[in-house]
Amino acid sequence: QDLSADELTARELLLLKVRATPENIPKIMQTAEMFRAEVIAVNKTTLTLAHVSIAQRIDGIIRALRPLGIVQLARSGMIAVTNREAPVPEAVKD
Repeated sequence: QDLSADELTARELLLLKVRATPENIPKIMQTAEMFRAEVIAVNKTTLTLAHVSIAQRIDGIIRALRPLGIVQLARSGMIAVTNREAPVPEAVKD
């Protein structure tokens, strides 16, 4: 079903693993805060971020973090629900 932008709420999920060094951790954290991304995993060499937003902001955080060393990323693609009032299906109740 084709819907106009004002008829739906749409977002995309990004999971992004960035190379973590003592020199770039502050920049990664600053960028995450600026984009309101969440650090969801930390190990000795990487930080993994999760970010839910519109496609343009997803593109923006990728551009900002690319120079710091993106190790891996996964994007969900756009997902959406309509803004229309609709009855709740029986399967969702309870």
